[in-house]
Amino acid sequence: MLQYFSTMMLEMYEAAEQAAYADCSSLYRAMLARVLSFDIAELGCGFVGERRQCYRPAVTADPVVLSSSFHLGLPPPVVCNAVRLQQLFDPGRLLGYAQGQSVRQLLLLGSREAPGQSPHWLLLGRQGRRAFSAGAAIYIIALWPHLLRCKQLCQRRYLAKQTSAWTKAGFAVISAHSAVEACDGAFECLAQLEWPGCLPGTLPAGALADLRIQGKYEGRFTRWSIERGPGEAFLCRVIERMPADLLTPAEAVTARHYAQGRTHGEIAALLGVSSNTVRTHIAHVFSKLDIHRKSELPARLR
Repeated sequence: MLQYFSTMMLEMYEAAEQAAYADCSSLYRAMLARVLSFDIAELGCGFVGERRQCYRPAVTADPVVLSSSFHLGLPPPVVCNAVRLQQLFDPGRLLGYAQGQSVRQLLLLGSREAPGQSPHWLLLGRQGRRAFSAGAAIYIIALWPHLLRCKQLCQRRYLAKQTSAWTKAGFAVISAHSAVEACDGAFECLAQLEWPGCLPGTLPAGALADLRIQGKYEGRFTRWSIERGPGEAFLCRVIERMPADLLTPAEAVTARHYAQGRTHGEIAALLGVSSNTVRTHIAHVFSKLDIHRKSELPARLR
C-alpha cells in the first residue's frame, strides 16, 4: 500500500509540473477514482453561498478526523461534521445541490489557508446508501495536502506563462466562487496600491462584483480585467494606470496644450470653449495628477 501511495504521489507531482492547468482537476479526480469509489467530485476554493441557515440533517458526513501533514507547511485538513460543513458552505444551497445530484453520502475536506483568506475544499459524493468508511477518509486525508500543493504548483506555472506575455502586469486565478486562489507578486503589489491594507490574496467585494458583471474594474490607480480561464476558473489581470488615464478627454487635450506653453486664451480659441472652462479643466488636471506647478505637468503626461 505504501508503494502504491508513493507511486500516486509521483504521478500527481508530475502532472502538476507538466499537464495543462485546465486538465489538472480531471487528472486528480481520475487518480482519486483509482483508490476510492464516488459519483461526484468537486475540488474548489471559496465559500459556496453567503446565506447562513440552520443546518438540516438531510445528508451525512464522516466524523471529524485530523491529519498530521504539518511538514508541508499547510494547515491540517478536516473531514467535515455538520458544524464544519456549515462554515464552508451555505447549507441550503449544498442540500439543493445534493438533492439535485441524488447524492446521499458526502465526504468534505476543507482547509483555511490563513486568516481572511478563502478555504480550499474537496467534496466527494455517493448516490447510494453505502457511506464512506473511516479507512477511506484517512486515505483521502493523506492525499489532501499533496492535492493542494500540486494545485498550487500548477497555478504558479499557469500564472508564470501569463506574466511572460505581459510587462508591468499582475495576474491572479479567481475561483468559480470569486475567491483569489493564486496570484503573483505584481498582483499583490498593485492590489495594495489600490487598497492599502488589503489582506493578501483578497479583493474587495465591490471590485469582484464589477469584474464579474462588467468584465473590468477601473480603480483610481489601477485597471482590472477578467476573462474565462481554464476549467471553471477565471484569469484576472491588473495594470497600473498612467497618470494621464485619470483625466477626461477634454482635460487631457487641455493639459497637453497647457504643457506646450499655450495661454488660457489660446487654448480656449483652439478648442472653441471659454477661458473659464479652460481654467476649470486645468484645475481638475492639477488636482487629479497631484501637482502644483506647471513645470511638473509634462512629466506627468508621459
